[in-house]
Amino acid sequence: VRVINLQFLNNADYISKLKQKVHTSLPLNYIAKESVYSSPNREISFINPSNNKMEMNAALKGLYNNSNAITLNKTKFYALSTNKLFINVDSVNVIDFSIEGSEITKSTMMLYDIIANNFANRPIYFSSYSLEDTFGLEEYLSNEGFVYRLKKEKQIPNNTIVDSKIGGVNSKRMYENLMHNYEWKNFDKKGIYYDELHRSIIEQYASQASLLAHTFIAEGEAQKSLATLNLCLEKLPAKIHSYPFIMSELSLAYGQLGEEEKSVSLMSEVVHNFSKNMDYFLSLSPQEQSQRRLDAQRIMFTWINLCEISEQMQLESLRVLLANKLFNYLSPYYLTLFDQLNNYSKEPQYYSEEIQKATDLIETIKTFASKYEEPLPEKPQPVNS
Repeated sequence: VRVINLQFLNNADYISKLKQKVHTSLPLNYIAKESVYSSPNREISFINPSNNKMEMNAALKGLYNNSNAITLNKTKFYALSTNKLFINVDSVNVIDFSIEGSEITKSTMMLYDIIANNFANRPIYFSSYSLEDTFGLEEYLSNEGFVYRLKKEKQIPNNTIVDSKIGGVNSKRMYENLMHNYEWKNFDKKGIYYDELHRSIIEQYASQASLLAHTFIAEGEAQKSLATLNLCLEKLPAKIHSYPFIMSELSLAYGQLGEEEKSVSLMSEVVHNFSKNMDYFLSLSPQEQSQRRLDAQRIMFTWINLCEISEQMQLESLRVLLANKLFNYLSPYYLTLFDQLNNYSKEPQYYSEEIQKATDLIETIKTFASKYEEPLPEKPQPVNS
């Protein structure tokens, strides 16, 4: 096993040491020469967008070739010939992906080099509480519980409830990790202050449990799904920690498993949290509402979506609970959206994305209200952009 810190892949000495054997860990292979990764001109490489796909090592060799450099004001610049790449894994499998953005760091350059020259012979994992950058490889990653294994084939998501940008889930390995290998220490203790970082970590633990529970439901493993849910709420009690969006997913899972009391109890906490936040939002001035608009948009969109999902799952007690309280906020928030939209439309060149979000949410609210025959206040059409 060789653990690589991606932040250190910008350091030439660190990169050089990867070619050394450490205890029982064999050296890593890569084609970059020291003159390349130690050069101060290699901190950033640009990407030329292209429709032509290139094999990774061929693309890297072109990038590493000094004769391909562009010199401006005595400074050399280097560019990858394309953003569309593939890695030959074996005679059958090819990892085919695209890089987003217009540049890559030295760390990312070396990461691609290491993957291309080691993946055929060694398993490769990414590890993170929140995998923020998947380097274009997300469709080939399999979640094993905070560790993501790079696979030869594209991974297909096997649940439709939990939003995850990672391709698939290895439920057997993930269950073993979450239930038996990971330590859940002191998160169930009252009176402890959690800063923003630790609250984020707690949410990630809950999110992983939710993902696994819904995956087991899709696979027909009801008992394992229930065990996962129970462990999550035992170690991360809803009365101590507030993670309403994930709690709504846990509630739906309990509902699908026939655990109505737990399902309704959790969703009641979610509705209480949403209501409290919307009460606060609607009490603000228009300027303050504009500053907090994204939070309100997320709550209202999620709330409506939960009503729709609970109806599709035939979880009537959840649907009634969600819809009854939602109607208290539908009309006042609808008016607020129109006011925000009209303000954005005065300068559409700066707020095109905001205009689209507000317009989409207005249409979502109108469709939902019409379905329930709930009247909405009369307002003029949004100003055309």
